[in-house]
Amino acid sequence: MSDIPTDLPEPTPPQAQRCAVYTRVSMDNAEDDKLSSVQAQFMACHELIASQFGKHWVPTDRIYEDRGYSGSHIRRPGLQQLLSDVADGLVDIVVVHRLDRLSRHMGDFSALMQDFERHGVALVSVTQSIDTSGP
Repeated sequence: MSDIPTDLPEPTPPQAQRCAVYTRVSMDNAEDDKLSSVQAQFMACHELIASQFGKHWVPTDRIYEDRGYSGSHIRRPGLQQLLSDVADGLVDIVVVHRLDRLSRHMGDFSALMQDFERHGVALVSVTQSIDTSGP
């Protein structure tokens, strides 16, 4: 007989980090482009999420997108849905292509960051050196 206990609990798998991708474009020329700006942003964000597989990052099923909206205000349907899902605890990390996709107004950006922080949500930009998902 072995001295190794056999009634040990199974190890708990690491918690998935739910990543919400937010994309925005001021001018919606999707009909004219074979690959629109929103599609390119979406793909770049998902490539970043896939590269973080070891950190258990997974994309959410919901698409958060605003086409034809300025970044000068936060009254955008896709962003408002994202903020609602953040408040409901459905998002762990927000991934954007560039920070100005969230807001071009520093006051609004600061308020968004405070809201993310209050809900324990990190912000990661694909093209800019910001990643609040770690220390």
